[in-house]
Amino acid sequence: VCRPQVKALFKACPSVDKIMVYNKKGKEKGVAGTFNVIKKIKRKNYYTAFLPQRSFRSGLITFLSRIPERVGFSRGGASIFLTSKCKYDWNKHEVGRLLDMAAASGCTNKKRKFEIELDKKLVLKYGKIFNKNNKKIIGIAPQSKWPTKCWPKEKYNRLIEMIKENYRVVVFGSEREEWPAAVNLTSRTSLKELLAAVNSIDILISNDSGLMHIGAALGKSVIAIFGATVPGMGFAPYGEKNTIIQKELDCRPCSLHGSRKCPLGHFKCMNDIPPESVKKAIDNII
Repeated sequence: VCRPQVKALFKACPSVDKIMVYNKKGKEKGVAGTFNVIKKIKRKNYYTAFLPQRSFRSGLITFLSRIPERVGFSRGGASIFLTSKCKYDWNKHEVGRLLDMAAASGCTNKKRKFEIELDKKLVLKYGKIFNKNNKKIIGIAPQSKWPTKCWPKEKYNRLIEMIKENYRVVVFGSEREEWPAAVNLTSRTSLKELLAAVNSIDILISNDSGLMHIGAALGKSVIAIFGATVPGMGFAPYGEKNTIIQKELDCRPCSLHGSRKCPLGHFKCMNDIPPESVKKAIDNII
């Protein structure tokens, strides 16, 4: 059960048999919409529900859907509805926490690897677009819902100027922006196309965002720039091939998810990270 924006991501997972879209800001908005979703789930007679979201609403939906086994974390609003619980361990990566939740129901996964099936025609398409002059391809994901997670655009532009002679640069994002010195795909790809495009690059440079996790899931080398948030919360890019760039400050983290503006007004966590440090990370990986 997922939001419409991420349906394509689950469609690319071969282990997923059925997807039910819950558009809580659209046609399933409000109490009546939620009860429509409950009816749909209830008709399927599912035996077990896993609740990675710790919200009260998620717990209530599975409880009212009369699913006998409801598995999740002991922390959060959903916990009162659960039949099996595990600790939400802040010292682990979120992937590890989710595997703990699966284990609470007797499931194990030793592979620790993501399975994603890509559209082969789209992979070929973006491979042809990007692979010119036999240069390594650097992807940049500069956007985030929260401004304090974003490295300033002028620093990204400076970085692009520094690397464009030696690398081919592609910019990804959901919001339309101008990036004249790069292949600009902002607002030009569906999620399905985005998966194929990110699969065709060599390195992804990203803020703490969903695109960062997509890059890691596809096995790309990810250079993640952290500002308001910190990797220690468990949401660093997962895997061994990743580089974290951050400024150690006493005021970090200032938020669990990021915020609209720096609470102290100086935004040093991002302003004090120079483009040269990111370029050095790229060169080290190559």
